[in-house]
Amino acid sequence: MMVSIIIPVYNAEAFIARCLKCVSEQSYEYWECVIVNDGSTDGSLCLCEQWAQKDTRFIVISQKNAGVSSARNVGMTHAKGDYVCFIDIDDWVDVDYVENLVSASNGANLVVGGIEVVTTDGKKDNKRVPKSGVCRFGEDGERFFAMMNENTLLYGPWNKLYLKRIIVEYGLSFPKDCAYGEDLLFNYAYMSHFKSIIMVDCISYHYIKMEGSLSERARLDAFANDYKLWRVRTEFMKDKGMFGPVSQKVMYTYLWGQIYNGVFDTPLHDNKWSYLGSVLSIEEIDDLKHHEELISCSEWIKWAILNRNVLFLYIYFKMRQWISRS
Repeated sequence: MMVSIIIPVYNAEAFIARCLKCVSEQSYEYWECVIVNDGSTDGSLCLCEQWAQKDTRFIVISQKNAGVSSARNVGMTHAKGDYVCFIDIDDWVDVDYVENLVSASNGANLVVGGIEVVTTDGKKDNKRVPKSGVCRFGEDGERFFAMMNENTLLYGPWNKLYLKRIIVEYGLSFPKDCAYGEDLLFNYAYMSHFKSIIMVDCISYHYIKMEGSLSERARLDAFANDYKLWRVRTEFMKDKGMFGPVSQKVMYTYLWGQIYNGVFDTPLHDNKWSYLGSVLSIEEIDDLKHHEELISCSEWIKWAILNRNVLFLYIYFKMRQWISRS
């Protein structure tokens, strides 16, 4: 069974040797690696082509810079494997990365493994790993599915093995029109076409956690984007009969955090009033009244949010601004 490994590359010459060396040393031999150079302006393309000259299983495709979603989509169109998996060029994998996923697959539509998160200074941040077994969509699979969501194992395309036939049959691709979270949207669109996931408790993917702040524009859009992704996940769980108490605890905890961050982490800008109104207008505010215990914050903050009191919060922020200037 052939596996196509897709790697987008953009100005990553510092990471190419480590990443492609990991691929070349895979214990599972039946693979091809589709490298999509996304308009790099450094020496990335040259380095990738050198690897392709040494090993014909490396295939290099070059395009004008169009973003990581476009690069992954191009990689999928060129993939010849029965299965597809993804690696980001600044991450690395163990030699058994592909073998662990393939060994667990048994013809499955999706295999999900674990991830080790590493900071840019090399410190191991945390490990996220599922329990080996089958997660069948429905009431019996709620606990496993909620756990994978809680550990963000269904967010990115890494640590997974996708069946190429499903991608082709349903014309699936990574969306290009969102600030972030295109990986999650792809995964949930993909999962809508079958009824179970294979989970494997291996950790052979090492994800680099990049530090850095969002631009102000991204911060202003963050709540709307996060809420959209929250709705996608929640509606999927409801549709598959997996939105019971366990899933509700996970998802409403997420929502509380998103609302809190949306209210307090967004700069005080000219449209703060309408922005607060948009955050507090979502219909699920009423649901949070039954899940107050899921967030630890001042009681007045909970009261203002649950009562959609835009005026109270707006005055608070204006007073805080006035104090900081005085």
